[in-house]
Amino acid sequence: MITHVSTGRRLLYRDQIPAGSVLSIDTSAGTVLQDGVADRSGRLVVREWSTVPREGEAEYVFTAPERTDAVLHAQVKATYW
Repeated sequence: MITHVSTGRRLLYRDQIPAGSVLSIDTSAGTVLQDGVADRSGRLVVREWSTVPREGEAEYVFTAPERTDAVLHAQVKATYW
């Protein structure tokens, strides 16, 4: 689960991610890919998208209840709807 600290908005992925795999959540497209190819969008069960202000910052909390070695890497780019 990824939680936006100031709003409490969440992204909740409901599945195990195998060791060594990468889960990519593209908030601009609303997609979820495992290892760049396998569509896992249906397993993102909470989709409370949040925004980062232009030239601003946002704080998130990453919680992985079943794994203690999980790591979150975030990349932010300008997206317009």
